[in-house]
Amino acid sequence: MFTSVSLINSRLVFDEEKRRLIALMDAYAKTEKGKFLNYINYRNIDFYWCDEMKDSGGVMGAWLCWLGARVYLLPGNTDTPFMKVDTWCSLIAPTLVHELCHVWQYKRSWWLYILACLPIVRTYTIEKEADVVWKDAIKFFQDLENIKCVIASNERTKKWAENHVT
Repeated sequence: MFTSVSLINSRLVFDEEKRRLIALMDAYAKTEKGKFLNYINYRNIDFYWCDEMKDSGGVMGAWLCWLGARVYLLPGNTDTPFMKVDTWCSLIAPTLVHELCHVWQYKRSWWLYILACLPIVRTYTIEKEADVVWKDAIKFFQDLENIKCVIASNERTKKWAENHVT
C-alpha cells in the first residue's frame, strides 16, 4: 500500500512483455498456491516498468490500491544485451505474483486490507501471506526451460490453430 519510490516516470510494458508476463501468470494460476489468481482479472491489470526501483535498495514491485489496476515492477537491465525480455519476465514473475496477491487480498476484503497495512501489522499479515506465494512462485519459476517450453507451446498452439481452424 506504501512505496518509497516515485512512480511518476514509469512506463507501460510493451505488448510482447505483457503477453509473456500473462503466460507466466496463466501457468502459475494452475498451481495450488496460484489458484488465487483465478479470482482476480490479472489480464486487465496494467504492468509498468519503474526505473526508480533500480536505486531503491530492494524494492522490486508495488501495487497501490488507490491507483487501481496497475502493478509497478523493477525493469531489467537494458545495458546488459544478454538479458533478454523473456528471461527478465521469468525472473520478475515471482514479484508480480507477490503484487497480484495484494490485489487479491484487497479484493477479498478491502477494509481488512487497509487495516492490515498499518506498519506494525503488515509484516505479520498481508506481507506474510504474499511472501508465502512469492517463495512458492520462485520455486515454480526457477526452471527457466520449463517456462520457455510453456511460452513456446502457446506459440506453437496458436500457429497450429491458424493453419488448421477455419
